[in-house]
Amino acid sequence: MPLTLATRLSGFLLATLAIVLAGFSLLLHGLASNHLYHRASERLSAARGLIAAAVEIRPEYVQWEAYEREIAVGREVGDERILWTVEDDKGQSIDRSANLAHELATARWLSTIVDKYSIQTVTDSRGEIWQVSGLEVRAPKPNKARNRPAWLSIVVATPLGPVQKLVHALDLQLLVADLGLIVIAAFLARWWARRAISPLIYMAESARDLDAAHPGWNVVSTGNGDELDRLGTSLNELLGRLHLAYERQRRFAGDASHQLRTPLTAMMGQLEVALRRERSPDEYRRVLSTARSQAEHLAKIVEALLFLGSADADARLPEMQRFELGDWLQTHIHDSRHHDSVVITHTERAYVLAQPALLGSLVDNLLDNAFEYGKSNRPTEVSIILEGTDRVLLRVEDFGAGIAAEDLPHLFEPFFRSSESRRLGRPGTGLGLAVVERVTRVFGGTVSAESPGGKGAIFTVKLPRLAAVAANSLESIAPIPEPIQ
Repeated sequence: MPLTLATRLSGFLLATLAIVLAGFSLLLHGLASNHLYHRASERLSAARGLIAAAVEIRPEYVQWEAYEREIAVGREVGDERILWTVEDDKGQSIDRSANLAHELATARWLSTIVDKYSIQTVTDSRGEIWQVSGLEVRAPKPNKARNRPAWLSIVVATPLGPVQKLVHALDLQLLVADLGLIVIAAFLARWWARRAISPLIYMAESARDLDAAHPGWNVVSTGNGDELDRLGTSLNELLGRLHLAYERQRRFAGDASHQLRTPLTAMMGQLEVALRRERSPDEYRRVLSTARSQAEHLAKIVEALLFLGSADADARLPEMQRFELGDWLQTHIHDSRHHDSVVITHTERAYVLAQPALLGSLVDNLLDNAFEYGKSNRPTEVSIILEGTDRVLLRVEDFGAGIAAEDLPHLFEPFFRSSESRRLGRPGTGLGLAVVERVTRVFGGTVSAESPGGKGAIFTVKLPRLAAVAANSLESIAPIPEPIQ
């Protein structure tokens, strides 16, 4: 079963807390252990110095004078006891602590330690751990003839069991405290994690009820200005674009069905009327001519729909050609049906990468639009203008009634027709400019429209400009230019 986000977040917090507590406990264990063992060493060194002060040092011998001064070291019992013994140069014990008298085994064990003169930790025969330190007090000029000891050996020891018990008790307390803190932190982390991701859960719940047809198609943002709020804003922007695409698709489907149904209905009506009774050859020719006209209109609609409905990658032709735009435009206008109503006002030499047939369809659609909606006494003007070193503009300008400002943003949407066109009953499918926009995008360019002062319309196709090649040459080339930003 997959872990929830709250569980993973709280687990991460608990793991982090466990690492911090473990590090803190280890540090505290090390500091406490070092302090306690160092304190035991200091007590041992102080006791050794106090016992050594009871030795009288003569030039030729040393003499133990403990009977002349009171030695309080060695009277302790229990965990804080310090044991000591004094031996002469013959290895015989001449004095020892009072508490050592009851620990003869320990006294014999102390006498067997070889290295008595450095602080060391050793274990006796019973398994008890001790800290032992020794000191040797010598006469400056020993003289054995005086039958006095030339040096005395002082050995002091203290058990480390109490220190170890304290360290173990501290470790146990730290372990219990750490476990308690982790248990408490587990509940708090779980509560905090669920509270922290509650906006995300709320957003997920609101997203579950989303409907593409609903006008308020978005998730509920937190409004806190944090990362989750930015995530909600980004999701709403994405959903807005999806909703717009959905609405366009729905409108496209509705308009397409209407546009396809109209010529089909007209064709079927004409054919049914013709089949009701016998008619003359001229009447049949008239019906067939009308049906052919409707079929051609239907073919154009289907071709435009297939082109507009294909993906961008499918719409790009594999075979593109490099050619000089001005020469091609003059040839195309001369061979078009509108050559008597078009004036090429200005051309500059510029090479482009395009498919001549599609580019011709683009120009024809712009000219058809100008003649249909921009009727005036002046001919439509076409020009080619260079923009910088990497772009070329193909402009088509008419001098008709112009385009309303509210219609400009929708001109290149499929099936869009202005309210004025519908009111005047002008024929059309609303696909011509959509095809222009799609073809321009296939060529890596952009298209825009403007109506200065509400009089006339200017359509500008912006295409990538290529390096110059031989004039009037057509070259196949595979790469497709990136769209102009």
